[in-house]
Amino acid sequence: MYKSKEDVIEAVDKFSKLTNIPKEVIVIGGGGAMLLRGLRGTTADLNLWVNEKYFKELAVQQKVVNHPLVDTVVNVKDANAWVRQYNPYFEAEVLGGCVFSTYKVLPMLVFYRSSYQEHIRPVEKRLKDHECIVKLNDLISVVNKVKEVA
Repeated sequence: MYKSKEDVIEAVDKFSKLTNIPKEVIVIGGGGAMLLRGLRGTTADLNLWVNEKYFKELAVQQKVVNHPLVDTVVNVKDANAWVRQYNPYFEAEVLGGCVFSTYKVLPMLVFYRSSYQEHIRPVEKRLKDHECIVKLNDLISVVNKVKEVA
């Protein structure tokens, strides 16, 4: 369980050392990104994205078949991390105190909405997804100065 920004930074550092993947090519999303943004108090694991080169190497090391038509996820158990291939169409940014990147709010919203719609996802996880969706929607409405239509 990660309970602070420092916990997440240490975990990404551990993942980087364990897998020999440079922190500069790591992007964090999910609960870790929410925690880094102060939108969530804890997260159980890390959702990380890395570039194609490192993802393919990691998939081979972990004996995971990288299917071109399926969102392939590699579980790096020793690092408590779920790793996917980075999507270059989703914007990321480096937050203060970090070397790695964090997905911006809109890509995170897309991630949570797609997770929320997975029917096989347990109800308790879908409820957490919904909480994150509400917080991200609120944040986007402030950032983009969204006004309600009368």
